[in-house]
Amino acid sequence: MTDTVELVLTDQPPAGMHELVGQGISAVNVARMGENDRRPLAIMIQENGTLIGGLYGRTSWQRLTVELLFVPEKLRGQGMGARLLAEAEEEAKKRGCIGAWLETFSPDAHRFYLRQGFKTFGEIADYPPGNTRYFVAKDFA
Repeated sequence: MTDTVELVLTDQPPAGMHELVGQGISAVNVARMGENDRRPLAIMIQENGTLIGGLYGRTSWQRLTVELLFVPEKLRGQGMGARLLAEAEEEAKKRGCIGAWLETFSPDAHRFYLRQGFKTFGEIADYPPGNTRYFVAKDFA
């Protein structure tokens, strides 16, 4: 390092930092593994035209990544979560994906994903303390 380079710790990063770092990582990954065809994938739950929940994720490198899945309390237990996942998986397959993955802190959600055919490939105990973070994946074969 030169004298002009410094590390600056902050809890208020500047606008655009996340994007800059992400673009840097993406460029390295693309150079190493090829284009990723990254595309958002979202399925909205709407009530009277108002967004009340849904699934938000992306497809890239032949995988569906589910970043967020939320079903409002009044719609739980009615198959809505399974419908969201099934629709996302169907679209992911159309995009050439061969599988999906996600992570969750919720033991209830973890059990739900296992019922949908996902398998646990990793977990971190006590993250956050007293809880477990689960990582699950599913092949579409």
